[in-house]
Amino acid sequence: MLENHHAKETFLLLRDPAANILDPLSTRLSQAQVRTLRKRIILAILSTDMSAHYATCKRLDALAMERQSALGSAAGVGGAAGGGGATGAGGGGGGGHTDKSLLSERDEDRQFVLDLLVHGADLSGQIYPLPVAKQWEARVTNEFKLQAQLEETLGLPVAPFMMNLDQGVVRWKAHLGFLDYVMQPLWRGLADLFPELKLCVDTLQTNRKYYADILEEETAKAAAAAKCTDPDGQVAPADAPTGSKSSSRTASASSKADTPLPCTSTTSAPGVSNLPAPISLPNEIKIVSSVQAYGSDNDSSADDDSDEELEVVLEAQLTQQQRRQQPSP
Repeated sequence: MLENHHAKETFLLLRDPAANILDPLSTRLSQAQVRTLRKRIILAILSTDMSAHYATCKRLDALAMERQSALGSAAGVGGAAGGGGATGAGGGGGGGHTDKSLLSERDEDRQFVLDLLVHGADLSGQIYPLPVAKQWEARVTNEFKLQAQLEETLGLPVAPFMMNLDQGVVRWKAHLGFLDYVMQPLWRGLADLFPELKLCVDTLQTNRKYYADILEEETAKAAAAAKCTDPDGQVAPADAPTGSKSSSRTASASSKADTPLPCTSTTSAPGVSNLPAPISLPNEIKIVSSVQAYGSDNDSSADDDSDEELEVVLEAQLTQQQRRQQPSP
């Protein structure tokens, strides 16, 4: 649904003459070329659907292995032809085969490389230097909190990875899981295809260590808080006599309002301030209808090709679903 919305919005924006890069009159593109470009753009947007992420990574691994095989063959040819080094650079043309696997004439392969680049850009928040990466993490976490709050208010199921993110241990475990199982497989594969991207993978690893250190600290705080909690669920001061439960409960009750427990800390990563939560009361929640989002069917600004755009979106989505169902070679 979200990806379809993005595809639709893209072409609504392109209706502005100042932004219409597909206008045949100004670009001298044929109608057939415009249709091809529209299809390419829509497929690339739909490829950001996370339901296809693991299938994409699997295909990426296969493509990377194919490229490594091509590089090995090129090195052998180069060495035999010109007596060059391991890369074949000294041979009479062995190095010319290094990128052959990325220059496929098959339409589906070229589209896949385009999809990879867009999907990588969509999942790029943690490949930037740490100050930028921390801002991405804080804003995405805040978005998840707000979505969970909205869904709970509306009586909708809440995704498990969006729950309890106010708890430090839960938050950082979820983030590290995202890095390990979502981002790293994709970016390592991209770096195999495009060696220049290895710097991004190195930065990702550096950022991961930073978050892992935060998780270790939060885990230690939670463990310390658990140790000073008595069987009745009351928090006792560390220096309180073990036999004086009533005094410890009194001291605990007087201090609870002033000092939050370590395990309930809601602090952001160091250097990132807590972001405001605009949704606080159920009556502040507004649902935007599809007519408000896309405009009325009778809107005079709508072009005659709106139905055609929808058909292209549906056709592209069907093509992508069929591609997913095809067995991998």
